[in-house]
Amino acid sequence: CLDERGVSLVLVHTPRGKELFDRASAQLVYREVPVEDCLQSRLKTPSPAAAFRDRFRADYRKHGAYDVIRKYGEEPFPVRVRRKLSAFVKKCLNRP
Repeated sequence: CLDERGVSLVLVHTPRGKELFDRASAQLVYREVPVEDCLQSRLKTPSPAAAFRDRFRADYRKHGAYDVIRKYGEEPFPVRVRRKLSAFVKKCLNRP
């Protein structure tokens, strides 16, 4: 879907990318600028690691994705409902 604002930045990293850009350039309005003038801070350096990254990875390795989602994220609504209904039914039927 095209809009009147267009694309603000295209970075070409490989010879194949340059070839594709060159083929499309006849249909584009563009200007070349120094890369240093365009890069946002996260394109220059990686984001700092989250404080809980190592703990998250250890939990993932030890307990798996489901437990990590429950601990660090929010379960999707249907999953929460199913889990709570299942616990309620088991309680009503006196099942462990």
